[in-house]
Formats: sequence, C-alpha cells, structure tokens
Amino acid sequence: MRPLPQHLPNLPQHLQFLQHHLPNLKVLQQFIGQVATIFCGE
Repeated sequence: MRPLPQHLPNLPQHLQFLQHHLPNLKVLQQFIGQVATIFCGE
C-alpha cells in the first residue's frame, strides 16, 4: 500500500465524520471501497 498523500492527514477523522452523518452504511461502505481502490488499486 502506498503512503497516503500529505494533504490527507485527518482521513480517519473524516471517515468518522462520514459514519456519523451518513445514515446509509451501504453507501458509506461503497465510498470507502472506492477510495481504497483509488489508493491501492494502481
């Protein structure tokens, strides 16, 4: 896995924010999967 870009130091906090504010966890899971694919799939 590549290191995260320097402009994303607070990614865990952002994910907690999304989990708290998105009622649809399936959408959140798909979003996290897409982000993981962007960072890890290249």
